[in-house]
Amino acid sequence: MGDEKWKDLQKYACGNHHKLEEIIKRGSCPSIRVNFAHLAFSDDEETLITVDSKGTVYYVELAYETPSFRKLGHIGTCTFIAFNPVNKNEFLVGHYSSDVKVLRLDSLKNFCLLVGHSTLPTNISFYKHYCLTSSSKEAIIWDLRCYCKIHQLRLNIDRVTLKKASFSSQGLISVLYPNDVIQAWTFQHFGNEFKVNTKSFGLQHVKDFVFTNDGRAIIIVGVQNKILIFNTHDWTLLKNLNFKDEITGARQIEIVPQPLDGGANRIITILSSDCNCKFFDLTTSEFIKNCCGIFHGIKRFRVSSRGKFLAHIDQDGILFLTNLERIVNLKRKEKEKKGNELKESGKLRAHLATDHLQCIKESIKEELKLERLLPILKEFGEYPEKHRMLIWSTILHLPGNRQSYASLGNNIPASVIEELLQDYPLADKSKASCLTLTLEKILQWCPILSNCSILPGLIFPFTVVFQKDPVLAFEAILTILLNFCQKWFEYHPLPPLNILGIIENILLEADPGLLEIFCKRKITSTEYAWPLLRTTMSEVLAADEWLILWDNLISFRQPSFLLMCTIAYSICARETIISSVKSPEEIERFYTTPGQVRVKDLLKVTHRLNQQISHRSHPNRYLRKKIITLSPKVSYPQYPQEEYPKILVHTETVRQEEDDRIYDQCRIEAMQSIEEERLRSEVKKFNENIHQARLKEAEKCLKKQVRNSPWKLEKSGENYQRDLKLNRIESQVAEKLLKCRSEANVHNNREKCNKLRCQVQRLDSEIHNLLGAYRSKNSRNLCKNSEGKFNRNF
Repeated sequence: MGDEKWKDLQKYACGNHHKLEEIIKRGSCPSIRVNFAHLAFSDDEETLITVDSKGTVYYVELAYETPSFRKLGHIGTCTFIAFNPVNKNEFLVGHYSSDVKVLRLDSLKNFCLLVGHSTLPTNISFYKHYCLTSSSKEAIIWDLRCYCKIHQLRLNIDRVTLKKASFSSQGLISVLYPNDVIQAWTFQHFGNEFKVNTKSFGLQHVKDFVFTNDGRAIIIVGVQNKILIFNTHDWTLLKNLNFKDEITGARQIEIVPQPLDGGANRIITILSSDCNCKFFDLTTSEFIKNCCGIFHGIKRFRVSSRGKFLAHIDQDGILFLTNLERIVNLKRKEKEKKGNELKESGKLRAHLATDHLQCIKESIKEELKLERLLPILKEFGEYPEKHRMLIWSTILHLPGNRQSYASLGNNIPASVIEELLQDYPLADKSKASCLTLTLEKILQWCPILSNCSILPGLIFPFTVVFQKDPVLAFEAILTILLNFCQKWFEYHPLPPLNILGIIENILLEADPGLLEIFCKRKITSTEYAWPLLRTTMSEVLAADEWLILWDNLISFRQPSFLLMCTIAYSICARETIISSVKSPEEIERFYTTPGQVRVKDLLKVTHRLNQQISHRSHPNRYLRKKIITLSPKVSYPQYPQEEYPKILVHTETVRQEEDDRIYDQCRIEAMQSIEEERLRSEVKKFNENIHQARLKEAEKCLKKQVRNSPWKLEKSGENYQRDLKLNRIESQVAEKLLKCRSEANVHNNREKCNKLRCQVQRLDSEIHNLLGAYRSKNSRNLCKNSEGKFNRNF
């Protein structure tokens, strides 16, 4: 078997998986990883043989707890490989010369050829000591005892080619054509043939078929999510199963034999069109969930003859070996354990909505692991638009911590938000609202960024992706700031001179001629790199291309990739920059206008730079490689103060301390007022309680007194009636007296008026008399006086 030493396979995931990854080192040249292409198990399940793309054969020993391997030698590139069931020391390969080689394990130099194919043979199957090989034009049966050709099938290949031909354990031969027709013969009865058109049963674009171990049924799958199972005796349809939307079609199928299934083989393994491998139970029509979930990104796989092992080759050419017995038995034990627990409990417990939600989240994490997503990204170049938010949130491990999100508050002044958004108006109100809300939360998380004018342009594209969930939008931007924006704010509010210096060093090593042109035209990294960084390249790429770029940046989880992309953009547009970008206005227009570089070319140059740049200039030397993820149980991490200028941090700290002091003072005053109000209310309540107690005590004493002296009540009642009568009589008497008095008063008043009138008349007459006497007396005196005067004058 050669002089190569035995090596153990590496353990992978849990103890049920091993992998064969061979690295070839060639001196100072970069290391090359071996890319495996084909594999096959022996019938006794003790050995595995595989061949790489260069034609080197590897022999794997499976009989021990830890499988081991060694190289056998070089046989040339081939199209298939299989053990010879007649001679365990031999194996067959389909050679690129269109021949089938039969080689020995102990000496690869000794071989014989099975000549007969005109095109490359691609499939091989066995029945007893016969072998059936098929190409796109022929299907030939060989006798392995004498290595001779015994029959060539007559095929309908005038206008179509042959996709697959296979033997069953009962000697039935089936051939699949691209037009979904299966042609069948019984061995040594080639005059009788039978044809089945799967389109009439609702299955189109058939990719593969397989016989059960007892040969009594054939299982057919295709691009549609459907399985057809026919009885090979009379070709009647036994089952027509649908997968719904659980897989995206099938391209390969294998039987997983079980110890007690009697050759009917109820479990099959399906390789879907998106390179995922799943186990399907034909009896229950359900997929079996495996314990580790590593069956993704698969290019080709094989199941051993007794169902003990499954070996597959992933998209990177690495060989993986899995012990299926442990996985299937583990699944069966889990079901039995659950059943026993239900029996012991005596009653069934209804699942809560939170249980179902948790189960769904775990299933999503299992299905959307990065190891499964990377092959999809490599094959299609991007993630589906419909599921991009879910995929990004899964890759970034966004916890959706709504409690911590709500604790951030919303006390940022509106003037600060308006000042940041004055140069970033949005016509779409929903997008503007989401951007404003996210900006408020970021400033609440990191108040220093309130002076960062680039913040709206930096976060806006991510808010559009996570527009349906503001919590995930904030957490995604938080993760981007913590990982992809490392050391951006050490010179805030100036551009990050340290990061721009790293970019210049990389450009000096990658394209010194372009850097020299920039220097001659006095174009600094602040003009050709910072505009790309501060917008995460959203201004120079169309929306769909920006999403593709960040599909890759997030998936590869290397913060330095963004810096490499800014350099790759200028390198890709090198000719345009040299020929037309000269003035400052042209530079600004060029690095803010989309349509200059395709994202696919950008990613290619980025990957090349990431591999070729030396460690001395590589950003990984200066930036943190480990991705910081948010925890679902604790609050969000604080912003790293060491990445901000000390003056700003000190100023912000002083301001924060002053705000905290004012807040504490207001809180103490509020607590004192609340305490005083509480004491007043307690005093009032205490007085009311005492008053109520006294009233109750008085009422109690009164009731007791009433019960002890009932006769007093009766007596008091008679007295009361008597008093009422007396009061009525007194009131009647009083009314009569008042009436009499009023009448008497009227009579007396009349008499008095008459007397007074008489007295008045008498007095009036007396006054008149007195006046008359007085006047007469005065007149006499006047006459006397006049006469005396007259006499004296004379």
